Amino acid sequence: MTELKHSLKDLCVNLLITSTCNAGCPWCIANKYMKAQCSPLYMADESFEKFFLMLSRDNVAQVNLLGGEPSLHPKSLDFGRRISEIGVPVGYSTNGLWQEDFRRQLEKVQYPIEFEVTFLGSKGYSPEKLVQIMRSFEQLRNHHTSIGLILTSPNESYKEHLELAEKYGFDLRWAILEPTPLTGQTEGYSSQANIRKLGKHAVKIIREANQRGIHTWADLTVPHCAIEDEDRDLFQGGENDIQYRCPPFFDISTDLKIWRCLPMAPDKIPAITDFRTFREAYQKVDEVKRDYVSKGVYPECNECPHLEQICSGGPAIAKKLQNEN
Repeated sequence: MTELKHSLKDLCVNLLITSTCNAGCPWCIANKYMKAQCSPLYMADESFEKFFLMLSRDNVAQVNLLGGEPSLHPKSLDFGRRISEIGVPVGYSTNGLWQEDFRRQLEKVQYPIEFEVTFLGSKGYSPEKLVQIMRSFEQLRNHHTSIGLILTSPNESYKEHLELAEKYGFDLRWAILEPTPLTGQTEGYSSQANIRKLGKHAVKIIREANQRGIHTWADLTVPHCAIEDEDRDLFQGGENDIQYRCPPFFDISTDLKIWRCLPMAPDKIPAITDFRTFREAYQKVDEVKRDYVSKGVYPECNECPHLEQICSGGPAIAKKLQNEN
C-alpha cells in the first residue's frame, strides 16, 4: 500500500542551513520569507550545536538539509555526517548548481544521504548552469537520488526528467505546484477541473515512469479529487507513493525559528529552543494550520465525502489565500 498515512512517529524536520540560493526559481518563496524574517545567511556553528544537542536527546524520523541552497553552506556535509552518526537519516534538497569545493567534499562522503534535485528542464538554465547540473547528476550516480518535477500545467514537459532518471537510476519526485502568498493562486487550484487535468497529467507521467522501471513519489500533498478512481491502482503496488494529507514536519530556520510550512507561517514564530521536544514544537506550530485544513477550496468540496478525512495541503493554502483577499 503506497497511499501514505503518517503519525507523529514519522515526524521529520527541515533544517534550513542557509537563506541564500543561486538558482532563482520563479515559484520559490523560501528566500524571500527568510529575508523578511531577517534570517542570517548561514546557520552558525552555535545554532547547529543547539539543534544537534536537542536531536541527540530526542530524535526524529529524518532531518532534511535545505535552504536556500544547502551546498552553499561550507559545513553542510559535516552537519549531515554528525546527524547520520547518531542514527538519524539525512535528506539533502538541492538545485544541483554546485561549487567545486562542495564537489570535492561530496567525493569523500562515507555516510548515506538521500538527495533530491529539483530540475527545471534544459530550457530553464543558462548553458553554463546546465553543464553544472549535468555534472551533478553524474556525481550522484552512487547516491540515492530523486529528480524533482514541478507540475504547473497539464502541458508540462517531462520526457527529459524520465530520460535522466532512467539513465542514472534516480527516482522521480513530482509535485503539483501549490499556491503561495508570493505567486498567488496557481492554475491547478483555481478550479477542480484544472486540478483533475493536472492529476491526469501526473498519472500519465507515473505510468510511463513505471514502464521504464522508475519509482515515483509525490513530494507535496495531492488533493484526492486530482486522481480519478480508475487510476488509484497506481498507488497500490509499491512502485509509487502519494499522500493526500500533510505529513508531520516543520521547518527550522538559520536562527532556529520554526514554522509549519511557509504559506501558513504566522508573522511571529517561535524558536526550536523554546520547546523540550521536537513533537512538542510540531504540535504548537501545527495549530496555525488547523483552521484551514479540510475546509476545501472548490465549490465541489462542499459535497466531498473525503474532505474531513484526507484532504489538506494545497487546498488549505488556497483557502487561506481566498480568505485573505
